[in-house]
Amino acid sequence: MGSIKRVVALVCCIGAIVIAIIMVVVLDAPTVKTEEVTETIEYSTSTVYDDNMREGLSELKQEGKNGKKKVTYSVSYRNDKEIDREKESEIVIEPAIDEIVVKGTKKYYLCSNGVEYDNVDDKNECEKRISWEEQKQTALQECYADGSKFDCWYDEYPGTTLHWSYWTYNEPPSASQYRSGAICRDGWHSSATGRGACSHHGGVLYWL
Repeated sequence: MGSIKRVVALVCCIGAIVIAIIMVVVLDAPTVKTEEVTETIEYSTSTVYDDNMREGLSELKQEGKNGKKKVTYSVSYRNDKEIDREKESEIVIEPAIDEIVVKGTKKYYLCSNGVEYDNVDDKNECEKRISWEEQKQTALQECYADGSKFDCWYDEYPGTTLHWSYWTYNEPPSASQYRSGAICRDGWHSSATGRGACSHHGGVLYWL
C-alpha cells in the first residue's frame, strides 16, 4: 500500500512540474500581429554627361520626388515589447521620381585676353597674335621716336618686319608733298609715291 502512495505522489509531482513548464511556455510565447504601414521610397540621383556643355557647369534637368509604398509586416511581441518583425508584402502606391543632373564635359581654353576657345590650337593662335601685336606696337613706337625715320609701318600678321623711310638732306620734313617716285636704299628706282614704295628694297633712300 505504501508503494502505491509513493507512486501516486511521484506522478502528482511530475504532473505539477509538467503543468508548470507548460504554463511558462504558454505565458512566454510571443504574440504575433499583422501590421500595415506606409513608408517613403527615397528618390535617387542620376548624372547625365553632356559634351556640348562647358566643363565645370551643371544644371538640374529633373527634380527628384519621394514615392510611397504600403508594407505589411508580421510583428512578434512579448510582454508588449516588439521582438521580431518580418516583411510579408510590399505594394508601391506612388513610385519615386529620380533626380537628374546634367554635367558638362566640354573643355575650353582661355586666352590671356579673356576670350574662350573650344580647342587648344585656337587658343595658342590667340596668344601668338597678342604677342605679335605687342611686338608691332613696340617696334612702331621705337621707329617714330627716331627723328631720322618717317613713314613707319609693319608687316601684316604674321609678318615681323618693320619698314620706314629716312629723312635726307634732299627732303627735309617740310618738303613738298608731291612726289614722282623714290630711290630705294638698294638703288632700285620705284615709281610708287607712298607707303610701301621700297618695301622689298630696304626702304626709301629719298623721294623724287
